Amino acid sequence: MTLSRAVPGFALVVAVAAAVVRSGSAITAGHPAYLLWLVVVALLGVGLVTWAFAGSTPKSGTLRAAFRWLAAAAGLGLAAATFWLAPYPADPAPPAATQTSSTGILLEPDQPGTTGVAFMPGALVDPRAYQSIFEPVVQAGYPVYIAKPPLGIAFTVGDIVADARAADPQVSQWVVAGHSLGGAVVSGQTQDAAGLILLGSFPIGDQSSLDIPVLSISGSEDGLSTPDDIQASKDSLPAGAEYVEIQGGTHAFFGDYGEQRGDGQATISREQAQAQIQQAMLQFLSRIPAQQP
Repeated sequence: MTLSRAVPGFALVVAVAAAVVRSGSAITAGHPAYLLWLVVVALLGVGLVTWAFAGSTPKSGTLRAAFRWLAAAAGLGLAAATFWLAPYPADPAPPAATQTSSTGILLEPDQPGTTGVAFMPGALVDPRAYQSIFEPVVQAGYPVYIAKPPLGIAFTVGDIVADARAADPQVSQWVVAGHSLGGAVVSGQTQDAAGLILLGSFPIGDQSSLDIPVLSISGSEDGLSTPDDIQASKDSLPAGAEYVEIQGGTHAFFGDYGEQRGDGQATISREQAQAQIQQAMLQFLSRIPAQQP
């Protein structure tokens, strides 16, 4: 009986250990919310194990038994959620950022212009995984702000433009961009944006009335935001939206974090795909009218 009572606690400790092994430095490089989550879950797990072995034999009874089963199910569910929230780490290790904080990464050009890109990562992806793909954008003079969503979920960021402005007040206007869930979320945060870039993504709700330039870049082999998804979402974007499909590209090619569960099979290299993605973004940004500070 004692061992069975300890199972939820052991599960929590194992889930924390597995998350650390899987994600490594991505845990400390991201928003601190997940690190705090792991600490709390680990302490809870140790506490449950200690209680199970040090406590007295539980009293019998239907109600008490039901409560114990419910508590065990809750513990196992929390363990599963803990591992599920473990972020995909950047691979390979990204270059050093110009500035980094608990809420975002700022990539600053040597000679910054007045237009910047405020980027929202895909769900559970290390924000550092997008630094390399934006390197040519930064070199072209566009500051890039990469958000660090709490728990890796884009919905937890309320206003990415406001966060980008706080990180770099010198930028006059921001183009919002996002990968996967990040793109879906920022499609609804365009009220102060100069443009919208969707990477392997599609909008939440009807955004067809947007009066800003829109670029959608997708992969023909994307298994998560599939070509059918992109096609079906076209009515939700303005008629003048620009679409670029990377032939042979997959969902994970929009960043550097290895393979992703559920993705398709690429028929070109990551480097080839990212070169096309970078070119499309640069061409799009060059058409955004400059705004005076």
